[in-house]
Amino acid sequence: MKWVIIFSLLLVITASTVDISYFRSKKQVNDTKKGNMHSLMLSYSIYENFLNLKKPDPSDEFASLHGMRTYSMFLIILGHRCLFTYGGPFHNPEFLEERFRCFTDMFLLNGTLIVDTFFLLSSFLTCYMLLLEMQKRKKMDFLSVYIYRWTR
Repeated sequence: MKWVIIFSLLLVITASTVDISYFRSKKQVNDTKKGNMHSLMLSYSIYENFLNLKKPDPSDEFASLHGMRTYSMFLIILGHRCLFTYGGPFHNPEFLEERFRCFTDMFLLNGTLIVDTFFLLSSFLTCYMLLLEMQKRKKMDFLSVYIYRWTR
Protein backbone atom coordinates (compact mmCIF):
# COMPACT_ATOMS: atom_id res chain seq x y z
CA MET A 1 0.00 0.00 0.00
CA LYS A 2 2.87 2.36 0.77
CA TRP A 3 4.35 1.89 -2.67
CA VAL A 4 1.09 3.04 -4.29
CA ILE A 5 1.16 6.27 -2.28
CA ILE A 6 4.86 6.79 -2.96
CA PHE A 7 4.38 6.12 -6.68
CA SER A 8 1.42 8.52 -6.83
CA LEU A 9 3.36 11.26 -5.07
CA LEU A 10 6.37 10.78 -7.35
CA LEU A 11 4.11 10.88 -10.40
CA VAL A 12 2.47 14.13 -9.29
CA ILE A 13 5.80 15.74 -8.35
CA THR A 14 7.44 14.66 -11.62
CA ALA A 15 4.50 15.79 -13.75
CA SER A 16 4.31 19.14 -11.97
CA THR A 17 8.04 19.71 -12.32
CA VAL A 18 8.05 18.82 -16.02
CA ASP A 19 4.98 20.99 -16.60
CA ILE A 20 6.43 24.06 -14.93
CA SER A 21 10.03 23.74 -16.11
CA TYR A 22 9.58 22.35 -19.61
CA PHE A 23 6.09 22.97 -20.98
CA ARG A 24 5.56 26.40 -19.40
CA SER A 25 9.03 27.60 -20.42
CA LYS A 26 8.28 26.93 -24.09
CA LYS A 27 5.04 28.94 -23.81
CA GLN A 28 3.27 26.79 -26.32
CA VAL A 29 0.40 28.80 -27.73
CA ASN A 30 -1.18 26.13 -29.90
CA ASP A 31 -2.84 23.49 -27.72
CA THR A 32 -3.71 21.27 -30.68
CA LYS A 33 -0.08 20.17 -31.02
CA LYS A 34 -0.08 18.44 -27.64
CA GLY A 35 1.08 14.88 -27.84
CA ASN A 36 0.00 11.93 -25.77
CA MET A 37 2.90 12.30 -23.34
CA HIS A 38 2.20 16.01 -22.95
CA SER A 39 -1.47 15.35 -22.19
CA LEU A 40 -0.58 12.57 -19.76
CA MET A 41 1.87 14.78 -17.88
CA LEU A 42 -0.60 17.65 -17.72
CA SER A 43 -3.30 15.43 -16.26
CA TYR A 44 -1.11 14.80 -13.18
CA SER A 45 0.32 18.31 -12.86
CA ILE A 46 -0.73 20.21 -9.75
CA TYR A 47 -0.22 23.53 -11.48
CA GLU A 48 -2.38 22.65 -14.49
CA ASN A 49 -5.15 21.16 -12.35
CA PHE A 50 -5.14 24.21 -10.09
CA LEU A 51 -5.53 26.47 -13.14
CA ASN A 52 -8.41 24.32 -14.39
CA LEU A 53 -10.12 24.46 -11.00
CA LYS A 54 -9.85 28.26 -10.87
CA LYS A 55 -11.20 28.72 -14.38
CA PRO A 56 -14.91 29.61 -14.35
CA ASP A 57 -17.26 27.73 -16.63
CA PRO A 58 -19.19 30.37 -18.60
CA SER A 59 -21.77 27.91 -19.93
CA ASP A 60 -22.83 26.62 -16.52
CA GLU A 61 -26.24 28.13 -15.90
CA PHE A 62 -26.88 25.79 -12.95
CA ALA A 63 -23.87 26.80 -10.86
CA SER A 64 -26.09 27.68 -7.90
CA LEU A 65 -27.68 24.22 -8.00
CA HIS A 66 -24.24 22.60 -8.05
CA GLY A 67 -23.39 24.74 -5.02
CA MET A 68 -26.55 23.67 -3.21
CA ARG A 69 -25.76 20.03 -4.00
CA THR A 70 -22.24 20.45 -2.62
CA TYR A 71 -23.63 22.12 0.49
CA SER A 72 -26.13 19.31 1.03
CA MET A 73 -23.35 16.75 0.53
CA PHE A 74 -21.34 18.42 3.30
CA LEU A 75 -24.42 18.39 5.53
CA ILE A 76 -24.87 14.66 4.86
CA ILE A 77 -21.26 14.01 5.85
CA LEU A 78 -21.71 16.12 8.98
CA GLY A 79 -24.95 14.27 9.78
CA HIS A 80 -23.18 10.92 9.52
CA ARG A 81 -20.50 12.26 11.82
CA CYS A 82 -23.18 13.23 14.34
CA LEU A 83 -24.71 9.76 14.06
CA PHE A 84 -21.36 8.21 14.97
CA THR A 85 -21.09 10.54 17.95
CA TYR A 86 -24.65 10.05 19.15
CA GLY A 87 -24.88 6.39 18.17
CA GLY A 88 -22.89 5.03 21.07
CA PRO A 89 -23.85 4.41 24.67
CA PHE A 90 -24.72 7.45 26.79
CA HIS A 91 -24.35 8.15 30.47
CA ASN A 92 -26.84 10.98 30.09
CA PRO A 93 -29.62 10.06 27.61
CA GLU A 94 -31.42 13.34 28.35
CA PHE A 95 -28.61 15.13 26.50
CA LEU A 96 -29.45 13.22 23.31
CA GLU A 97 -33.15 13.97 23.70
CA GLU A 98 -32.31 17.67 24.06
CA ARG A 99 -30.28 17.51 20.84
CA PHE A 100 -33.33 16.23 18.95
CA ARG A 101 -35.35 19.20 20.21
CA CYS A 102 -32.64 21.77 19.44
CA PHE A 103 -33.40 23.59 16.19
CA THR A 104 -29.81 23.58 14.89
CA ASP A 105 -29.28 19.85 15.46
CA MET A 106 -32.73 18.81 14.30
CA PHE A 107 -31.82 18.81 10.60
CA LEU A 108 -28.60 16.88 11.11
CA LEU A 109 -30.03 14.18 13.35
CA ASN A 110 -33.22 13.76 11.31
CA GLY A 111 -31.37 13.83 8.00
CA THR A 112 -34.13 12.77 5.63
CA LEU A 113 -34.71 16.35 4.47
CA ILE A 114 -31.03 16.83 3.64
CA VAL A 115 -30.76 13.46 1.87
CA ASP A 116 -33.95 14.12 -0.12
CA THR A 117 -32.60 17.53 -1.18
CA PHE A 118 -29.32 15.96 -2.28
CA PHE A 119 -31.08 13.23 -4.27
CA LEU A 120 -33.44 15.73 -5.91
CA LEU A 121 -30.63 18.07 -7.00
CA SER A 122 -28.37 15.23 -8.14
CA SER A 123 -31.08 13.56 -10.18
CA PHE A 124 -32.10 16.85 -11.79
CA LEU A 125 -28.52 17.71 -12.76
CA THR A 126 -27.85 14.17 -14.02
CA CYS A 127 -31.03 14.22 -16.12
CA TYR A 128 -30.07 17.62 -17.53
CA MET A 129 -26.60 16.37 -18.48
CA LEU A 130 -28.11 13.30 -20.14
CA LEU A 131 -30.47 15.50 -22.15
CA LEU A 132 -27.54 17.64 -23.29
CA GLU A 133 -25.65 14.52 -24.38
CA MET A 134 -28.70 13.27 -26.27
CA GLN A 135 -28.96 16.63 -28.05
CA LYS A 136 -25.32 16.37 -29.14
CA ARG A 137 -25.25 12.73 -30.19
CA LYS A 138 -28.93 12.14 -31.06
CA LYS A 139 -28.55 8.71 -29.46
CA MET A 140 -27.66 7.55 -25.96
CA ASP A 141 -25.53 4.56 -25.07
CA PHE A 142 -26.80 3.65 -21.61
CA LEU A 143 -23.95 1.23 -20.93
CA SER A 144 -21.43 4.07 -21.19
CA VAL A 145 -23.67 6.21 -18.95
CA TYR A 146 -23.71 3.51 -16.27
CA ILE A 147 -19.95 3.01 -16.54
CA TYR A 148 -19.39 6.77 -16.31
CA ARG A 149 -21.62 7.09 -13.23
CA TRP A 150 -20.04 4.07 -11.60
CA THR A 151 -16.49 5.31 -12.12
CA ARG A 152 -17.42 8.78 -10.97
